[in-house]
Amino acid sequence: MKAPIPLLLITVLQGVSGGLALALAIDLGAGGHVGILPYGIGLVLALIGGAASFTHMHQLKAGRFMLRGWRTSWLSREALTTSWYIAALVVEIVWLKVAGVGEGAVVWAVVTAGLALLAMFITAMVYSSIPAMLSWHSPLTTVGMMLTGIVGGWMTGLVFDYQKPWETAVALGLLALWVGVRALQVRFFIDARRRVMAATGTGLPRPPYRLQDTGTTKPPYRTQTQIAPELSRGSHRGSLMALACWMIVLPLALTGGAHLWGHPVTIAGVRAASVVVGSFIDRWLFFRDASHSSRVWFADQLFSSGRSAQVRS
Repeated sequence: MKAPIPLLLITVLQGVSGGLALALAIDLGAGGHVGILPYGIGLVLALIGGAASFTHMHQLKAGRFMLRGWRTSWLSREALTTSWYIAALVVEIVWLKVAGVGEGAVVWAVVTAGLALLAMFITAMVYSSIPAMLSWHSPLTTVGMMLTGIVGGWMTGLVFDYQKPWETAVALGLLALWVGVRALQVRFFIDARRRVMAATGTGLPRPPYRLQDTGTTKPPYRTQTQIAPELSRGSHRGSLMALACWMIVLPLALTGGAHLWGHPVTIAGVRAASVVVGSFIDRWLFFRDASHSSRVWFADQLFSSGRSAQVRS
């Protein structure tokens, strides 16, 4: 499917912001001194992502109704929990400004980190709860999206506290865990793509299904987001190579050769920027490589003959 820019911004920036809030809460709990700047960066990232999500709506006037369906809609829950998280960031910044680092700031930092994880989980569930999108309908989607944000946020947090070796070790451990989950996702995406074939069906349980949109509406259904041409093998391999370079190779090289490259703050900043760029590549591939079950009716494939398609004599 296509990769809408608003969805790239909300999923990546919200995740990095939430991962940063988690890293700052752990740092404060361990006796570190955290200033307003990292929380301000987290707030800006969350606000950009939240604002971008509104541009994805077809009718902005309907935005006033988005919280009504929180009991049944993951999208409504996403808007609600993201708002809670942004409000908690504002309170934490004001608290640090007025009272400084203290027990109250640590407690509220933990609350903020908890709301960040909740918002990240709800956002991931928006995608993993869609049965028709076979590539996403898996716990791997929830774990992968949250882990990508935590890795990016943790790497960003190291820019402000690079002197603790254990935090760097945790960052490398999280990155290794992300590599394992991402490898499983690549395999799961391949299996999902094979299940959505004209010869095999939609891959969904409990058939039959009725096609509600035959492509005669305006715009045609086959021009919609989920019916985009598949990536070629070359493009797919190139995307995975770019992802590995930005998300794995460059951060590891900067970490292993930190004493050779320059000032630690500069190295930590370049490493964090590399992981954020890799997160965008990862999320673009997450959307672009997904297989929707409705492709079976619109993909240019040969249908195998069956009893229902034979002409009766």
